[in-house]
Amino acid sequence: MKLSIIIPVYNEIQTIEALLGRVREISAGRDVETIVVDDGSTDGTTEYLQTYNNEQTKIISLTNNQGKGNAIRTAIPHATGDAVAVQDADLEYDPEELFALLKILETESLPAIYGSRFLGTRTGMTTSSTIGNRGLTAAMNLLFRTSLTDLCTCFKMVRRDILCTLPLQSTGFEFCAEVTAHLAKRNVPIREVPITYHARSRSQGKKIRWSDGVISLFTLIRCRFSPLS
Repeated sequence: MKLSIIIPVYNEIQTIEALLGRVREISAGRDVETIVVDDGSTDGTTEYLQTYNNEQTKIISLTNNQGKGNAIRTAIPHATGDAVAVQDADLEYDPEELFALLKILETESLPAIYGSRFLGTRTGMTTSSTIGNRGLTAAMNLLFRTSLTDLCTCFKMVRRDILCTLPLQSTGFEFCAEVTAHLAKRNVPIREVPITYHARSRSQGKKIRWSDGVISLFTLIRCRFSPLS
């Protein structure tokens, strides 16, 4: 199967070179395309990406910062892979593990597979982040009768033909809640597998805030009680 890896980027000059180098290294000999969406960076990331040259990589530049969800939605129409996955640019997740997910998805003919930090190994995650993630996952399970362990994981891999049918509207971090809610509402099964996760701190550039959790909760509620489309 061909894999499309979407990388939303906003002010990641400290990690983008290493991340793209890692993706390029592990993609060698595999049917992979990378779609990088620069979400209006102002720290030199834009200038770096303008010089980046790799035939397997598409660079999309947005003039103004519009949010992670918008960046991902912008990239989806450009994806040509059989499966689409999201990879953050901050090195909290190892892109090598995406191929373990892809192998399972292909072997077992799954429609969607998530990498769960709570089934695997995680380091550096704060207590507040742990509670927030657990709380949103519990809300997801209650509202949609799912049994997930990690709603907010970045590592979400979905078959493109399914992903392209979802009426996604998110502009920010609530994308994780929205895409999962739409899958559940359509009774699309989601398989979870363990992954490793190395959280970074705010001083290292972590951007998500408690308010994003509130928006995600309301997104779950909106999706649960809105008509199926």
